[in-house]
Amino acid sequence: MWWIPANTPGPLQSGMAAAGQSSSLGYGPRRPSPHPAAPSDKGYDCRMRPPTSRLTRRQWLYMVGIQGVISMLVAAVVNFSISYALYSSSRPPPGPPPPGSHPPHLFRLPTSLVADAALSSVFQTLATWYVLAYMVNRDLSRGELQPTAPLRGRLAREPTGGFLRWFLFLDHYNAERGSRLLGGIGRTGWRMKLALALAGAGRALMVTALAYGFQIGPAIGILVPLGTPDDGDWMYTGRWFVPAFKTIFGALMGFWTAPVLTWMWMVRAAWIFRRHEGLPF
Repeated sequence: MWWIPANTPGPLQSGMAAAGQSSSLGYGPRRPSPHPAAPSDKGYDCRMRPPTSRLTRRQWLYMVGIQGVISMLVAAVVNFSISYALYSSSRPPPGPPPPGSHPPHLFRLPTSLVADAALSSVFQTLATWYVLAYMVNRDLSRGELQPTAPLRGRLAREPTGGFLRWFLFLDHYNAERGSRLLGGIGRTGWRMKLALALAGAGRALMVTALAYGFQIGPAIGILVPLGTPDDGDWMYTGRWFVPAFKTIFGALMGFWTAPVLTWMWMVRAAWIFRRHEGLPF
């Protein structure tokens, strides 16, 4: 699915016939085939199913019940484990901070909760991007997950703007040209894999900025009244306070960013499928 050529039109009925599937490309459910599907000569996996015009219960379950919940649980466990190791101490929570220590503050470095949440968001979103880019596109290519895009409205057609086409890999990467960034190299070389990794990192950082900006404002509003005023800042001395904050912050980010990214890959796949098959928008 990652390697669907973005600029090569043409029907794929021959590949679907070789796979034992119907040549009809209506939006109904796929008929099961006892024969394994062979990829077409244009990088398009013929096991890919026609897109739906609206999200089905199965797609909602995949997006939220599988990707969203798993991402939330993994983020919660990782954030709690790291924050507990960094911020907990052997002193009882009501006691004063040990001499020479830096109790967590809301803004003051080196133990700023705002800065810590930003750094955690970067690593978490990078991991989420790479995992979903592989898993969702794999499931789409195998026919285990249907793509989706409405038949009417702004999402019915591929974006024409340069930024959106770049962000969604609609022009820069395909099975024939490889990467524009590295001079059109082949898709199987290590340089192509490196280009995809770097390109994904740049896009993931953009997602991080949006996700962090969306959550940090309400988080600050909640943390201020819960902290102890300390020279123009707020201090947090409870042993479990920072681990609890990091756990909730990371879990919430994982719960909603994973379904959004999953839906993004599903819509992208629907656009490319419709273009290749000449389906009406």
